[in-house]
Amino acid sequence: MSSHREKIQRVQGAIRDKLKQQSNQQPSFLVVAHVKKAMLEVFPDVTEDDWKELETTIRNDSRIQESHQELKGETKKVWEWTAPAILD
Repeated sequence: MSSHREKIQRVQGAIRDKLKQQSNQQPSFLVVAHVKKAMLEVFPDVTEDDWKELETTIRNDSRIQESHQELKGETKKVWEWTAPAILD
């Protein structure tokens, strides 16, 4: 059984990988709610408290920018990988 810290690190890595992949596409960002849904499908043991911790960690990652985008008339919180490829 993995520790809480290991679980959080696994999910963080998966989120970063998704954001890196998306950075080469248009749009280059992902809607946070969509990322959450995808991660909860892959990691069903992630709780709401875990997700809040993950959001804080991602928000504090200097390689990831959090912003708001208007999509189909609605404002959505999005994450975008902004680090140069050399820092991947």
